[in-house]
Amino acid sequence: MLDGRRLVIVVTFIAIFAMAVRTPIDPDGWWHLATGRWIVQEGRIPHQDPFSHTMAGQPWVDNGWLPQIALYLAYRLLGMAGVGLLVALQATLALAFLWPQMRGGVFPRAFLLVFAATVSSPVWTPRPQMTTYLFTALLTFLLHRYRVQEDRRALYPIPLLFVLWVNVHAGYVLGLLLLGLSFLGEVLERLWKERGQL
Repeated sequence: MLDGRRLVIVVTFIAIFAMAVRTPIDPDGWWHLATGRWIVQEGRIPHQDPFSHTMAGQPWVDNGWLPQIALYLAYRLLGMAGVGLLVALQATLALAFLWPQMRGGVFPRAFLLVFAATVSSPVWTPRPQMTTYLFTALLTFLLHRYRVQEDRRALYPIPLLFVLWVNVHAGYVLGLLLLGLSFLGEVLERLWKERGQL
């Protein structure tokens, strides 16, 4: 039996998932699906543009190849419904990683999370950037556990996260910036404490 607090949390994330699961519409979506199909069929990552007429054969670095494979496999399994489910799962998981970082009562947190979902939902599309949203939320979750709960084990998955992130989307650069700012903040905080003790 769910108590009131857990019920609010469950309803919140069901609402977010319901908001996210829809037939995705994005002008780049078909291109990402086609690229994923090409990689699966050819068994390699393209290094030249295989699609366009004007840039055919030109060098190309596909830094979103891994999500493109996932999008194509979801499409092959369930059609556009599968793509919509994958996008919804990524969006919901990203917001789930934010929940434990929030302060306050369960109702204000639920309201803010649903509001954040409403504002950000227009960019929930079948593109590799969805993985950057998810990985950014996961990174802040791990850093939060380390800083607030002083759990050093939370740092262990971060190198693996970035190894994966580099092969997912160019947004890993923002992740590195976030990691650097967190490290700088910790250094400044320690220096401030040491200065206060002098």
